[in-house]
Amino acid sequence: AKPGNYSGVVEFVKGSHVQKVTVKLKVYNFTLPAANSIKFTFTFWDVFYKKWFGISKLTHQQRMRINRWLLSYRLTPNNNYTKKPCYPSIGMLKELQPLGANYLSLTYIGRDKPWTKEDIQKRLDDYRKTIGELKKAGLYQDTFLKGYDEIDAHMDMVEFARQIMPEIRKAFPDLKCYQTSFPNSKTEDLFNVWCPLFS
Repeated sequence: AKPGNYSGVVEFVKGSHVQKVTVKLKVYNFTLPAANSIKFTFTFWDVFYKKWFGISKLTHQQRMRINRWLLSYRLTPNNNYTKKPCYPSIGMLKELQPLGANYLSLTYIGRDKPWTKEDIQKRLDDYRKTIGELKKAGLYQDTFLKGYDEIDAHMDMVEFARQIMPEIRKAFPDLKCYQTSFPNSKTEDLFNVWCPLFS
């Protein structure tokens, strides 16, 4: 509708009874931007999609169709638990940016066993390579690292998180490392973005 004031009447009918309600509406002259101002992610599990439709592989065209559909509802397609260097891929996010995509995940981090020095260095090297590519592509500002999901409910993993998260924070001080949990004295220095849980 064009900007302006509108009014109309809605009739509710039950049997012989009719109730009329006047509705007034004001349309303002602005357009919502394609991208959400608050970062928002939606984890899309393509394994379920493939199972629902009985297919073994998704083509790029099929993935883009799914992603465009998600973005039409302002849901940035993502997989916070990805094992890939990043998700979506750099090429795909560049295609999706004009449609409002503004969120990207690095390889999920979390394990229930100790980290060796070699494991930590390998992970840092992998992140360093991917982050370099993201910076070159102008996408680093949309990059997040999720780790040790809901750690407050898995406090037995804090010792393992404490082995690697400080190393990541030191190597990439501007990287947004987030946690779906609440900060407490044992974990508050490990992450710099918190996504609270509600129940």
